Amino acid sequence: MLVVVTGGAGFIGSHVVEGLLERGAEVAVIDDLSSGDEGNLPTSVPLYVEDVKGERAGRLIRELEPDSIVHLAAQPSAPASMDDPVFDCLTNVLGTLKVLISASSAGCGRFVMASSAAVYGTPVRLPVDEDHPVAPLSFYGVSKAAAESYALASSRAKGIDCALLRFANVYGPRQGIHGEGGVVAVFVSQFLEGKAPVIHGDGSQTRDFVFVEDVARATVIAALGKGSGVMNISTGAETSIGDLFDIARRACGAAVAPVYAERRPGDIHRSVLDPRRAGADLGWRATCSLEDGIKRTVEWRASATAGFRGG
Repeated sequence: MLVVVTGGAGFIGSHVVEGLLERGAEVAVIDDLSSGDEGNLPTSVPLYVEDVKGERAGRLIRELEPDSIVHLAAQPSAPASMDDPVFDCLTNVLGTLKVLISASSAGCGRFVMASSAAVYGTPVRLPVDEDHPVAPLSFYGVSKAAAESYALASSRAKGIDCALLRFANVYGPRQGIHGEGGVVAVFVSQFLEGKAPVIHGDGSQTRDFVFVEDVARATVIAALGKGSGVMNISTGAETSIGDLFDIARRACGAAVAPVYAERRPGDIHRSVLDPRRAGADLGWRATCSLEDGIKRTVEWRASATAGFRGG
């Protein structure tokens, strides 16, 4: 079975590639390396450095004729989407549509897309299930919701089996300090540098933090043919930013106090997703605790930093 992973050299994508290989799939990666790193991939995996919006990427998909496509290539930052909504739209909407068209032309029967909790906007009920109203606050959330709609329309019109995975706040090894869910990476990086991370607001705001290997496992299950439609990929547990700060501080062995700043405009106060549909449709649930996940993130970040410094 051949699976093409767009964005496969990135944070989440590289973990998905590893999971697919462990399950015996053949994998090819399309990534423009704008945020991904070739070093994240095993040397045995073909990497095609292409932009999914371009004609060459589409031609490549048609030539490869994959059985399944995992579409992770994206503009991943809500703040960046507000600064440059046109680029966000071109990447997340047009890029997705072009991959879908190429998938149909290639006879690909399975399409798995990374979506986001950002599509929901401010929750009207908690935990947020997949039937919750879609009312995004950022252009990023708008573009992800639009990409989902194109995928569902392709499923109806072209018969492509689509699984649309709405990720909660993903964290873990290989994550940069920018993008959705990047607060864990920022806290850990700053603690290890001896700096005091900034908490916007009073720290009582909550998020649903899910470890990248759990996310990759759900994505692999979907890529190999199980589950369809929209599914939340989350822990179902709320964690306050204040508690996250304390967990990360202990894991880093730091002693600094937080620096408090004004709450950012548009920040959602509470967010937690209901993962039960993914449990029923994929037979999946998150298994890594936040404490263990942050510990593993700290170990990776410390090792990566030491390697960069030649230590």
